[in-house]
Amino acid sequence: MSALGDSLTVTLLEGTFPPTSDLFAKSEGEPSAVEGVAFNPAYFTDYAKIAGKGAAIKLYFTGEGKPMRVRITSDSINWRALLMPMRYKD
Repeated sequence: MSALGDSLTVTLLEGTFPPTSDLFAKSEGEPSAVEGVAFNPAYFTDYAKIAGKGAAIKLYFTGEGKPMRVRITSDSINWRALLMPMRYKD
């Protein structure tokens, strides 16, 4: 996915990889505490462009090493995404 200016480009793939339906279903459980997580901050820039100025972006953590669920809700959008954490070493 890419968001530049006023345009949003999404590339859709055929098949079931990644198994997004399964991943979303597993991420809908109760949020859980995590000690630390790393992610690509450029994706939040894209999410902010999608949400628009002043709209909230909510994150739900479902466990260490599991995808974070992103919820963007505004007057004109009700959108969700999964953000996979990055591996890192301190």
